[in-house]
Amino acid sequence: MRVPTQCTLRESALILALLVACDPTPAREPLANGDPAAPAAKPHTPANGPSAEGLRAAPSAATRPLSAEADDAPVPQAAVPPLPLPETTATEARAAVSEAPAQRRPAETGPAAHPAGPPAMPPLVEAAATPEARPVTSPELVGELKRLVRKQEFAAALESLYEKRAWEPVFLRGLGPSTAARELVELVADLPSHAIDPKPYGLDGVDLEAVHALPEAAALEVRLTAALMRYVADFRVLRVIHPFKAVSVEGRPKFLRENRDTLAERALATLPDVRNALVALWPKRAEYGALRAALPIWRAKAAEEKQRGRPPAVPIRRMDPGDKGKDVKALQARLNFDGYATLEVTGVVDEATMEAVRTFQRRHHLVADGKPGLDTLKRFRETYATKATAIELALQRWRESEALRDDATEFIRVNIPSFTLELFENGQEVRKHRVVVGNNKLDYNLEDWRQGFINRTPLLESRLYKVILNPTWIVPARIRDAEILPETSKDPRYLSKKGIHIRTMSDGSDKFVQSAGEHNVLGQVKFLLEKSDAIYLHDTDKRKFFEKSERALSHGCMRVDKATELAYYLLETRAAKDAAAVTAILERGNTTEIPLTRSLPVYVDYVTVGVDDAGDVVFYLDVYGYDRSALQGKLPPTAYTRYGSGALRPRGVPSIPQSDYQRLRTQGPAPLVWPPGTGTAPPAEPAEGP
Repeated sequence: MRVPTQCTLRESALILALLVACDPTPAREPLANGDPAAPAAKPHTPANGPSAEGLRAAPSAATRPLSAEADDAPVPQAAVPPLPLPETTATEARAAVSEAPAQRRPAETGPAAHPAGPPAMPPLVEAAATPEARPVTSPELVGELKRLVRKQEFAAALESLYEKRAWEPVFLRGLGPSTAARELVELVADLPSHAIDPKPYGLDGVDLEAVHALPEAAALEVRLTAALMRYVADFRVLRVIHPFKAVSVEGRPKFLRENRDTLAERALATLPDVRNALVALWPKRAEYGALRAALPIWRAKAAEEKQRGRPPAVPIRRMDPGDKGKDVKALQARLNFDGYATLEVTGVVDEATMEAVRTFQRRHHLVADGKPGLDTLKRFRETYATKATAIELALQRWRESEALRDDATEFIRVNIPSFTLELFENGQEVRKHRVVVGNNKLDYNLEDWRQGFINRTPLLESRLYKVILNPTWIVPARIRDAEILPETSKDPRYLSKKGIHIRTMSDGSDKFVQSAGEHNVLGQVKFLLEKSDAIYLHDTDKRKFFEKSERALSHGCMRVDKATELAYYLLETRAAKDAAAVTAILERGNTTEIPLTRSLPVYVDYVTVGVDDAGDVVFYLDVYGYDRSALQGKLPPTAYTRYGSGALRPRGVPSIPQSDYQRLRTQGPAPLVWPPGTGTAPPAEPAEGP
């Protein structure tokens, strides 16, 4: 029979129903793509019939024949190459026509976007009453897709994805968009709540209904699939502000090529339930949701601050209770401006002022003593704009967290800016400890001919595999040379007082070793980490430092408050050692190594904004300046450089020309004066423990 060249949508669907009713081809199983009621199916299994959306978006019979087999006479040449029509049933076609697009009922809304996030996005309107059409592929469409994919930033990954699908479209149903396309567009539009710019996604102003021909359909398909790829990359693959693993602008093309298959596989894993799969990529920690909710509030504060102007700066001068003067008035005005109190500006540090200071201190992870000391007053330099930016960076650092990307549920996480250690079991925090981390002073290592910020605790991923009770301490050569030997020249009995003796090691070298005991800088417990370049967790003999708010005091290792309690927990749960057995070993004083039967992942992160137990946002100190470096585009920041260079030189280190450095580095430790023998080496500035 001949198909009319002009017909309405309803007439087209009725004709389609008649054609397919006579088609002996068995119907295919439905795909649960965007249809909560559909049964589970294998990926890429075609669905049975077109939805009303698919019929509405499809071209009319004037531009494309419905079916080559349906025509018993030649059809005029179409403007667009013909595409095979999806198989359907007469019943479904009649159902699609009987329910006009304007009268389609909305489907049930999906699950909440995030349990701890900002208000959920508006519910999606899905064509749940009718299964979507199957994806359609033709040589002409494949050729157009290949041409367009080559122009994309993610070209290599997109080619890998489409090759794995035999170039079957991801988001087209017929020539119209699928429900997943609408889900993706809404998720991309919501990216500003994650502090992600949606412009590079290329979906701004996209019209899903303005598709009437194959070139338009192919262009829409590639735009959507590239956006899906970018979404997956932003949440799980790319790093853009990690201090040492960030992918630079120059290195991005190479990175995307080398990770083409990883990106493709992760993008394919989001199908067919795109909305829920992408939401599942968001960090699941409550802090992430709380920070998303806080971001618009602080952005509004920053805008108001810009409009109103700021009160006079608070002088960085210690103020004690009872102090009077204009500096106190500036402090009170700032506390009022920031919303910490509604004080009468009296110019006196009274109890009301101190209570407002305590609130400020708690929000900035300071000791809440109410005294406007120097550490507290320095934090008043931070503006609303800098705090809004800090929240944005914190959200990005959560997305780049190795714990998140490993989908870890049992692990230890140390966050350097908050100086805290958290232990998680089954995804829940079970223990929390204060820690001391590496200091941020410029220092040097004569053995390695290095200088700079060499004491910073590194951001690492490792595993805790052994607990040592009553540990000894093998003194690193740089601490021996720079700190201990100068002390022995002042006090010949220094080594014996500290329990340090010389031991010949298995490799024939002589090392300074501190015996176990109360004098040992490692305390009673040491926790060994795999492949961490001599960085580990341990107890300490200087527990008073845990009372400080800023605890960047060590040579790089992480000291743990109440470390013996952590040891009891780990040895009981992961080494079958009860508390009595552990106590007996500690009391005997013998050095005892106990391997864990189940090692525990350890992640060291750097996030400068958190949330306290009351759900309030807390701003930590940017202790290593990594946030500042990220904002300045200095990635990765230089932590150390060659000894004697002009950059990152500690006080007292001489300037050594590059030519001399190369010649002398193999001849032994670096000198503290240059040329050697021309002066007296300056005393080292000691850190507090390993």
